[in-house]
Amino acid sequence: MENLTEKDIDHIKQLIFSDTPELAFEMISGWEKTLIRQHFEIECTLFPLLCLQYFPFLLEGYAKFNLEARQIQALPSQIGELKFLDHLMLQDNMLSELPEELGQIEYLKHLNLSFNWFTVFPEVIGSLKNLRTLNMEHNDLGNISDNIGNLTQLISLDLNDNKITHLPASMANLSQLKSLEVINNPIPEEEIRQLKEQLPHCEIRH
Repeated sequence: MENLTEKDIDHIKQLIFSDTPELAFEMISGWEKTLIRQHFEIECTLFPLLCLQYFPFLLEGYAKFNLEARQIQALPSQIGELKFLDHLMLQDNMLSELPEELGQIEYLKHLNLSFNWFTVFPEVIGSLKNLRTLNMEHNDLGNISDNIGNLTQLISLDLNDNKITHLPASMANLSQLKSLEVINNPIPEEEIRQLKEQLPHCEIRH
């Protein structure tokens, strides 16, 4: 890239803001990181999903990452490289599963997966030990995995408007939980009553 001119840079920037920005990302994907940072960091981060796929190093310092309402069907595995995330907003997409690499985000505290297409509770969520809030309302969940009991720091859990028929016994481990929302789920009243006894400091709305 020694012969890179301002005209070349301007052309690529124009392509980034065209109808096919992925062509520009592909064009510079083999460049040195320093060049990409120098010439295209601002432009690339305006396209967060493409930036995550091609240049996750530009996002490494992010604490919050918003991918709301982008018609995402699959979250790129590169999400695991964003080690400093504590807020991840993925609501209003078409996700039905999560990559295992999500579990590498050790300090993630807030995860919003509402209004997606999940039918199965993603196992990887159970490895997010520092999670404080989890929102999975308006999905198509049938049941919740036992490993939700690993989320011992969880304060708020929203599972409204799913198809959940059973709450796992491991939810009794969620001693920090202050708010549980399970409205519009066919959960037996006996399970709700039992959980209220096990988590006396948690407000359960059902």
